[in-house]
Amino acid sequence: MVCPACPPLVVYAAGSLLGRWRPEWQRWFWTGSLFLVPLALALFLLCRRSRWKVVPLLFCMVPLGALRVSLRLRPSFPPDHLVHCASGRPLLLEGVLIREPEVREAGSLLALQVRAIRSSKGALRTRGRAELWVPERVTGLRVGDILLAEARLKVPRRLGNPGAFDRKTRSFLAGTYVRGSVRDGRRLLRIGTAEGYRFARLVQGLRFHLAAFFEREEDPRVRGLLRAWFLGDRSAIPASLVEAFRSSGLAHLLAISGLHVGLVGLFWYGVLKALLRRSARLLLRFSAEKIALLGCLPIVLAYVFFVDSPVTAVRAVTMFALFAGSLLLDRSRSAWNALAVAGLLIILWDPAALFSVSFLLSFAAVAGLVAAASAWKPLTTGEAARKAGRGPSFWRLAKARAWRLITATLAATIVTAPLSAFFFNRVAPLGILANLLVVPVVGWFVIPLGFLTAMTALVCTGPAALLLTITSAGTKCVVAAVEAIATIPFADLQVGRPSFLEMAMCYLAVFGWFGIRKGPWRKRVVWVSLVILGCSVTASILRVRSDSRLVVTFLSVGQGDSMLVEFPGGRRMVVDGGFARKGYGDAGKDIVLPYLAYRRIRRLDYMAASHGQADHYGGLASVAARLHPAELWIGPERGCETEGYAKFLELCRCKGIRIRRFCRGREAVSIGGVRVEVLSPSCAGQETGINDQSLVMRLTFGKVSVLLTGDIEKKAESRLLADPSRVKALVLKVPHHGSRTSSSEAFLDAVAPAVAVVSAGYRNHFGFPSEEVVRRYRRKGILLYRTDLHGAVRLKTDGHAVWMETFLPLVSPAAPCPSGPGDRP
Repeated sequence: MVCPACPPLVVYAAGSLLGRWRPEWQRWFWTGSLFLVPLALALFLLCRRSRWKVVPLLFCMVPLGALRVSLRLRPSFPPDHLVHCASGRPLLLEGVLIREPEVREAGSLLALQVRAIRSSKGALRTRGRAELWVPERVTGLRVGDILLAEARLKVPRRLGNPGAFDRKTRSFLAGTYVRGSVRDGRRLLRIGTAEGYRFARLVQGLRFHLAAFFEREEDPRVRGLLRAWFLGDRSAIPASLVEAFRSSGLAHLLAISGLHVGLVGLFWYGVLKALLRRSARLLLRFSAEKIALLGCLPIVLAYVFFVDSPVTAVRAVTMFALFAGSLLLDRSRSAWNALAVAGLLIILWDPAALFSVSFLLSFAAVAGLVAAASAWKPLTTGEAARKAGRGPSFWRLAKARAWRLITATLAATIVTAPLSAFFFNRVAPLGILANLLVVPVVGWFVIPLGFLTAMTALVCTGPAALLLTITSAGTKCVVAAVEAIATIPFADLQVGRPSFLEMAMCYLAVFGWFGIRKGPWRKRVVWVSLVILGCSVTASILRVRSDSRLVVTFLSVGQGDSMLVEFPGGRRMVVDGGFARKGYGDAGKDIVLPYLAYRRIRRLDYMAASHGQADHYGGLASVAARLHPAELWIGPERGCETEGYAKFLELCRCKGIRIRRFCRGREAVSIGGVRVEVLSPSCAGQETGINDQSLVMRLTFGKVSVLLTGDIEKKAESRLLADPSRVKALVLKVPHHGSRTSSSEAFLDAVAPAVAVVSAGYRNHFGFPSEEVVRRYRRKGILLYRTDLHGAVRLKTDGHAVWMETFLPLVSPAAPCPSGPGDRP
């Protein structure tokens, strides 16, 4: 294997990972770069042995990679940067739309290069990029439009949940330090067009034309797939279809990948080669293959630019260009070297790509295909037949091609499985079968015919309409196959998040199998890796099962509630699931499920919804659909329940989840030695408001009690005081997010907690928790934790002592933004 580009890629990637892990070491990265780069250049010039000359250059790439990533994560903002104004107040922004709006079902995302903040005092010049969310479909805007937008800005921040998606880091790596929201489309005004965007506007116009042509397809699933495959726009694919592709192990087909780029290149290579062969003069003086290859390269580059340059397509076009260059120059070709050069160029251009899921999955899949190529040799065959003076038989060729397809699919599935488990907490055992059935249909029929349809539609929509009918028919067959495979039992398995040791052992086993071809070390490496992997997984399972402590984790889900209760002996309960709204986010899918995977929880025993408000039961729908808990605990029925809550209950019934209604006076439940009592609401239905109907549960383990209060307010608190001894608890979940209508003096005196936890969103517009309530807790000497400031809060107790743990350093309030031209500090 000849791969001179692999060492620079590995070293630079290691430096980037170091910068991601320790961005606060920025001074040391500066020092290392300034010291090592001149030294490395000097050693490179003085060293006589060519084999060792590049070693110093490799070492200096570590601080350079770390420095670049740390500068993205901990930038030094100039005084006029927009980030200083992200205080949550409404501002009138003037800026240029620098990217095509991302239109989704529930709204639109705009990328604005801000130039000024306007007010009654004039225009305050500023700079910086902001991503603005508009809760409606905004159409008609084009790249280069100058907009006025009234928006509330904020700096992205981490919620502080272990195992969850780090929004702040991902946004900062992409160079976006400010995000905002616009109340509605009426607060957007186009006032002109900026210079320098003529070509981008032309490309966007062609994309608009093609998107409008695809609207002729009535089936939204087919329409969404066509937009994804030929425009690079996945926003129109229904969420249910995306989930079906993921469950069947075919999620890679939703992205513009090497399949699309390769087909574009092969199509135009064949066209140009056929045209060149018609000229005898050209054939006598030049190579038709080389000229055709050189001619199709700019077409492939234009295609990648047309589909908005996703990282998978950039990787594919880079490898295509390297292979084309080697053919044109008559140089030897190495797939490994081309893959390494493509990876190095991409992360040099965009440091955020290394931490992108699509980048890692794409490169892992291609690496698996390249590694599996050696397995094709025994059956590629016809070599022995040709030596005997006869051509290979039809069956031999068919067998060889089938073996290639199976080997390639198996290798790509195995190599990407650990990454899929790490990022998505799922594996698709039937993915190999699904790929063997669906990928040939997509690659050999739908994509080529779709390309012909798209190119025809840009010229004449009449003939293209007929082609669209045929393409849509093939796409419908793909959709039907994907949805059928996704419904097969065990097609998609929920797994815990693997540790870095387990990931390393997986890839060491893969390397041993594919990389070590001869000798006894091959089996030894594979078996040792698998044994260590099995021991690590077994130890983690036994450690959780044998834990004799009660663990309660108050998750940071924004403005809402969600708690995970882990009972001694291994049983688990999720109490509330945070907020969920279509198009805005789902705390159950984005926060609760990743945390459960982080804790390696694949099965829930109980789930409880405190009451029928969306910031409590909303995220539980995703948890129920994914993990199928045995029981759902809710309060007594209060007549006609809200539509969303009723749909949630119906979903639970369809999943076979037993629904149990609890109220005050019912017999307590014992789970793993923990006594669970329901103290409210009453069975007679005395509570009137929906907040006061919340389930109030008291968990008692030894001498330690934890009181979970939902959203009860003063009326429900006063009813609980009828028996003060029953509400006494060492740890209190603060009622109703710390609002002024709860946490009364009498209630706190009766509970007498030593520790209290507030679940609230950072700078929420309700003003929770109230300053008055916070002072009340402090005045009584109660240690107060807040999920908006501390992130997730974890409580552990053995029945005697209590340990508290937080996952986010305390955040200080931001300084206000200047309001006029003369207010700049």
